[in-house]
Amino acid sequence: MRYWDYYIVLESDFLACRRYVEFSSANLGTYSVEFMHLLFAASTEAEIVLKQLCTRLGEKDAATIVQWRSTLEPKLNLSSFRVQNIIMSIDMSPFPEESIPFLVEIPERPRCSPHAM
Repeated sequence: MRYWDYYIVLESDFLACRRYVEFSSANLGTYSVEFMHLLFAASTEAEIVLKQLCTRLGEKDAATIVQWRSTLEPKLNLSSFRVQNIIMSIDMSPFPEESIPFLVEIPERPRCSPHAM
């Protein structure tokens, strides 16, 4: 599938979430399995594109986000990229200068025992 076609599908799925959770700064901490699914799908697509960009720029061995960034930052000035969310009036930088790849801690969801029912 072409990247743009898949992006449109992901965007459509994300926007459909507005039926259940209002897009507002008050809900930025909201957890949802669907949000997690969309985040993983979008991250995977971003990873594929970043790897391909590195390969096209001659860095075939870039295997991690740290290596992608060190390859792409000098050529594309990633830290200057800005993303605007017009629905929530939020301006973000997906690649801020001070960012180091990090893991987001996701709260463990309560386990439900079939015997507790």
